[in-house]
Amino acid sequence: LDHSCNKVEVCFINYHDRSSTIKTNWINFQGKPQPHLDDLEYGERGTRCFVSFMGHKFEALDQDDNVLETFEVKSVGVKAFGAAYHNRILSSSDARRNFTDEIRTTLRHEWVRHERVTRTFSPLGFKKGKLPRDVFASMGAFYYNNRGNIVNEEWGGKGVFVNWWETDVMFVQIPWSLKKIWQLRLLELVQDWAGVPVEQTVMYGLRQYTEGARLLSHVDRHETHAVSLIVNVAQGNLTEPWPVEVQDHRDRLHEVIM
Repeated sequence: LDHSCNKVEVCFINYHDRSSTIKTNWINFQGKPQPHLDDLEYGERGTRCFVSFMGHKFEALDQDDNVLETFEVKSVGVKAFGAAYHNRILSSSDARRNFTDEIRTTLRHEWVRHERVTRTFSPLGFKKGKLPRDVFASMGAFYYNNRGNIVNEEWGGKGVFVNWWETDVMFVQIPWSLKKIWQLRLLELVQDWAGVPVEQTVMYGLRQYTEGARLLSHVDRHETHAVSLIVNVAQGNLTEPWPVEVQDHRDRLHEVIM
């Protein structure tokens, strides 16, 4: 019997308790728990990915062996155990910050950074297009299957590019093997647009913006994002268009509707 069609990559995240790890058991076909992962650290950095099969069941336990939650694998995906990280519960130091001044300073800094860019890859600097159908379908299916596993994105210490202190900015982490597949396919599109070979460096997401969210104008890291792209995987219930603002090479502002 070939089980390869049922083989999927799964990732677990611990959002149960900042001060302690959790562990997971695999529930075997006789219904008995068997040790699986030990010492799953808190937060996104502690994410653990592994290969499993659809229909496999797991349980998450605290350090006192209390069962926190059970989970059945139904698709490629990421499962967070426990209450998600919440950015809008400000620490005492964050509560004293002047976010308006930080935003002004950040925007000035980003404008200076954009003037340091010396090499361009196209006359305008950007292009709007469509993904190959199979890639877009894969991304859409992943989001659809994992929209119930979405968590608050961790923004501690990452600045004010997203207004995480005012509105929920949600995140679905992509399993490593699936991310690599997407990266290789997207690399072809980026190279065709840039007209030169490029090195694949990083992919980030999926991020979900909610009502009231905004992303500051910024310059991507030139060390790793000399050319890059963004993908609008899904959207809905918009009361008005929410364009992406792009400055071209002559500092003209464009509003791109995704």
